[in-house]
Order: sequence, then C-alpha cells, then structure tokens
Amino acid sequence: MSEYLDCYIRVSTDEQRTEGNSLSVQEDMGRKLSKRLGLKFRLRNEGSRSSTRHYREVLEELKEDYNN
Repeated sequence: MSEYLDCYIRVSTDEQRTEGNSLSVQEDMGRKLSKRLGLKFRLRNEGSRSSTRHYREVLEELKEDYNN
C-alpha cells in the first residue's frame, strides 16, 4: 500500500476555476482524508480541463506513477 494519498483535482471550465471554490474544496477534502488515514498528502492539480475535449497531462502522469 502507498504511503501517499494522491489527490487529483479538476474542474471542467475556466469559470469554475476562477469564480468558484471547487478546487479549494476538493483540495481541502483530500487533505482532511489523508490526515484521517495517516497518509502523506500529494496534490495532483489539473486545473480546468474538460474531460472530453482535452488531453489531461496530470492524469496521465498519475496513471504512469501507479503503473511503475
């Protein structure tokens, strides 16, 4: 089992990133969960990326890390 909680956060639009608090809420929840589980927190912030229109570099890096 990993010693890390990889917290992948993303919103779909720039508007959600700049006007909302979705990314900060997602990060805060991840930090709380990692603390509760006794794991080291590792943020994987994709920012604003559509799940159907864009290549998601951070997600691909995360998948590579788990495959290695």
